[in-house]
Amino acid sequence: MTQAANAILVVDDDEDIRETTRALLELEGYAVRTACNGAEALEHMRSRRPLAVVLDLMMPAMCGRELRSHMLVDPVLADIPVIIMTAFEGSLGEAQSLKAAGFFQKPLSFEEFFTALRLIVGPPPG
Repeated sequence: MTQAANAILVVDDDEDIRETTRALLELEGYAVRTACNGAEALEHMRSRRPLAVVLDLMMPAMCGRELRSHMLVDPVLADIPVIIMTAFEGSLGEAQSLKAAGFFQKPLSFEEFFTALRLIVGPPPG
């Protein structure tokens, strides 16, 4: 697989959060693609399967919950690890019901996030 096929897909409607997460992941050595909502993310996933998805729950066009629901019924996408990061308190139970591999409350500790990411997808290539 090419590095683009092994990219982490960051899905967040907040451009600052999306781009900061992208930049930090790239500094760690991961290839990254981004999407601003669930509908765009679904298109990305169907064209190139990501290594993992970092997903916000509340977004326009298609929220993170709806995207994850689509993923779970699609045999090609169902096993892609999803890490949910959200500003909404009390979302841990929802993340568990969506079979998320990880959950982080915003603002998040990137040190803890990267530790979890390495456990879920492994270290960056290189």
